[in-house]
Amino acid sequence: MRKLFPTSSSDYRKIVNHYGEFYTKEFLKRIPEQRKAACVTSLIFDANARALDEVNKALGYIRRLSEGISKILAKYQLIIQRHAQGFLLLDGLEGEAHQQQ
Repeated sequence: MRKLFPTSSSDYRKIVNHYGEFYTKEFLKRIPEQRKAACVTSLIFDANARALDEVNKALGYIRRLSEGISKILAKYQLIIQRHAQGFLLLDGLEGEAHQQQ
């Protein structure tokens, strides 16, 4: 036998995900008053959970991006240090050449 009204919060979530906001409002009009509070609470918790999940994804992306940037900066810093050491060696060799002349 088919259920007339959703009975669990997952049923409400399925309705929202499948039918969208307009149909959710229509379902809410047809749900008995004693079930409306549970339904609305479930929808709010689900929306908050989805929003929090999106925020966590964005924060994870930002963290990975900043780690990548710090690796790039460290790589360039190492390149700059090696170039500086190379120039110091060249300066030292030029100084020795002048002393030998």
